[in-house]
Amino acid sequence: MDALLILLQLYDSNFPSGAYAHSWGLETYIQDGRVRDAATFREYLEAHLRGPLVYTDGFAFRLVHEAAADHDFERVATVDGRLYVNNVPQETRSAACRMGKRLVVIARALFPGEALLAEYEQGVRAGHVHGHPAVVYGLAARAAGVDMPRGLAGYLYSSLAVQVQNGVRAIPLGQTDGQKLLSALRVQIPDSVSRVLELQDCDFGAVSPGLEMAQLRHSQLHVRIFMS
Repeated sequence: MDALLILLQLYDSNFPSGAYAHSWGLETYIQDGRVRDAATFREYLEAHLRGPLVYTDGFAFRLVHEAAADHDFERVATVDGRLYVNNVPQETRSAACRMGKRLVVIARALFPGEALLAEYEQGVRAGHVHGHPAVVYGLAARAAGVDMPRGLAGYLYSSLAVQVQNGVRAIPLGQTDGQKLLSALRVQIPDSVSRVLELQDCDFGAVSPGLEMAQLRHSQLHVRIFMS
């Protein structure tokens, strides 16, 4: 029960990760008119789930959780580095680093006796690793005693929940529409978890070119309400 409650805390929408300030390419799609209502927003979210959330963030969460089980910081640092170089758009790369640096401080406060989190925080401060939310959440889930598939499902859900709330604000949509979208996406998460569990090392970072281009173009938008 305690692990479940910790999981709910980590993935709560009020957890101060800073994710609400970033659209990860969504704002570009909205200004292009390609995301304009609940139906087109669902297409965007499903592409986000099938692409970067499975092949990059979700896969990284799994690898970090597995490395933490072996107390292998070098593997954790390797995942951190791959996430950094795989994130081509400067805005989203910087955003991930800022979020990771913020999250690791909070995670350390929640799990003060967790050695790998302490080592990761020290590495971030020293500039030896970059910081990324997927890494911190993977380490925190392991520290909380949450098994990897359940922790991964929670991570995917929370990532989608933030995107839904950002879309509700930016498109805009009603809160009911947002909850209906989240409900439709929630039933797809078990399949996404299964796909992550089957991935091989060569699959890491296989993302949607369209999403990446939208992230690259975000800095050139005339009006922006999100940092990235």
